[in-house]
Amino acid sequence: MSTIKNTLPTGCEELVYNSANIKIEETPETVPTTIGNDKWKKLLELKNDTNPYIKIEAIPIPCEGSGGIYEESFFESFNKRIETAPIAGDKYGHEWTSRQPSDCYTIGSKIAKNSKGETFEYLKIYIPPMGFVESNSGLICDAEMGIAHFSLVTRPKYNVTQDEDGNSIRHFTESMGRERNDVVGYKEGAMDQEVNSKHTEFDYNLAKNLVENKQYKTKGDSDGSIIQNGFVMRPVLRKLLSHADCENKEELSSLVSMIDKQKNTNGGVKVELNEAYEMLKNSLTNGKIDYKNAAEQIGISDKLRNEADEKNADTVKELNSLFAGSKDLITDVKAMNKANKDNAELAVKNAVIHEFGNEKIKNGKNEDVDNKAYIRAMELCANKSGDELTTALENAKGDIFIKDILSNRADNNSEFNTVIDDKSEKNSNSFSIGSGAVTL
Repeated sequence: MSTIKNTLPTGCEELVYNSANIKIEETPETVPTTIGNDKWKKLLELKNDTNPYIKIEAIPIPCEGSGGIYEESFFESFNKRIETAPIAGDKYGHEWTSRQPSDCYTIGSKIAKNSKGETFEYLKIYIPPMGFVESNSGLICDAEMGIAHFSLVTRPKYNVTQDEDGNSIRHFTESMGRERNDVVGYKEGAMDQEVNSKHTEFDYNLAKNLVENKQYKTKGDSDGSIIQNGFVMRPVLRKLLSHADCENKEELSSLVSMIDKQKNTNGGVKVELNEAYEMLKNSLTNGKIDYKNAAEQIGISDKLRNEADEKNADTVKELNSLFAGSKDLITDVKAMNKANKDNAELAVKNAVIHEFGNEKIKNGKNEDVDNKAYIRAMELCANKSGDELTTALENAKGDIFIKDILSNRADNNSEFNTVIDDKSEKNSNSFSIGSGAVTL
């Protein structure tokens, strides 16, 4: 039996669960076999199994795991992955040293509420009589007695929120691949789970004495323990500190500081460049810091795209689609804006002329003079279009200044209603009546 345990693949998380203390109201008959009847029949045929053993496990939703909180949307996507093919499981846990054996299979699932209104993810797990290389009788016995714990592995998608104390919490919302459902001992699993745990315990005084005696290592992390074979493992300390839910943070930080001072004394550097990259990557991945904060700290915040940049990019993308083939987008946009502005101004001008006459009108001497009603109306209707322009024109008709202008123009004695020619100007006895002239 293999006992080797390695870290999970990059980007993967695990959720260890067991339903021994949960009253499961679902049965193998009520939880559907979602891999499809054809695959299910084929699997039984290949395993030569006429009396299949089915284990139903339940996971509360939402569920808090070692790396964050698994939301209902995560289980919905996980269930869709089951529909494509059975999800294999290794009865000896997460090994990842090579292709893991398929000793059991998750063949179905559903999300449902129990009689108390609580929501659960129900998984339908088939354990065949024979595993990948040996009998599964022991596994079936442990599963029946409720002492076989299972561990989902997945590469999840997540978002990060802050709790009341300002701690970053990851919320897993979708399963993106690498799914497995292995069998593990209680609270056992890959090193990543142990690293993420809030309950990492160690002898601080022993670790401190070892560091003071220069018994530490700056490379490797083996099984994930802080103290390994009489040496304090700096990579493990850094990995623990990169997680937002890390306990003993002050003690861990002090050990790292002590090691770094020892390295400086010996002519080394406090943090190697590749270590700095790894620390930053872990902190960003686990929500300890966000990209904006990291960029501000290292002075490159102006290099990141912000919300305004995203909007500008969308605008440019749309403009490029509108001006396909343009050799000078800015010039073309300016030309379009000018054309639109000219068209809008022309529309206002035509509307005002229609209501109040041209910009220039003839007086009694047949001279072109300013149409003051036009000028006033243009002021009131400037930059208007559509319904706004219609309203502005109506308002202009009732404008007191325009009314006064039109009233004065209609006066019999105005320059527009008195016709004077060269001959009449010399005749002192001429006078006007309406729009005509009479000479006595």
